Amino acid sequence: MEEKVDSISEKNGNIEKKNAQILQVTEKSHSKMKEGYMRLINGIRIKKIAGQTLMVPTGKAVSKVYQPAVLNSDAAVLVNMMTEDFTVNSIVAQGMNIFRVDEAILRKDVEHLINQLMLAGMLEGEEVERRLKSAMTTLSGTAVVREGKICSSETECIKRSFGDC
Repeated sequence: MEEKVDSISEKNGNIEKKNAQILQVTEKSHSKMKEGYMRLINGIRIKKIAGQTLMVPTGKAVSKVYQPAVLNSDAAVLVNMMTEDFTVNSIVAQGMNIFRVDEAILRKDVEHLINQLMLAGMLEGEEVERRLKSAMTTLSGTAVVREGKICSSETECIKRSFGDC
């Protein structure tokens, strides 16, 4: 069994070796997902460029995602767990085998990351649609309408709108 680590940089260099190349290309078929699952949209590449891990839209994904996302090392590990259809619970379960942290803290971090990826248009699936049902896309991104007023494009507001808080 692997030793749990506090951060990615402590993990015997295994992840860093993978990050030296293109980590993954998500070119999934549009097969039906189970209810409650999400996945990265087709065309998101994860690359390490100049020491930074980026999620870069390519091909048709460029029409949905307008700019790359910069990931810290821990977020990069979590995103690499999202190469197949996933749920928050599946990412948390995998993360508990890697990070030395309480499950509640990891769950909060995973939710935050998923909300950010969702707002950026990088995730798809029925669960994403459910979470974004009260959101609308604007020229500057995704905003949440609450009680007939645009509330904010901030993740915390979205979580309040979904009753996740």
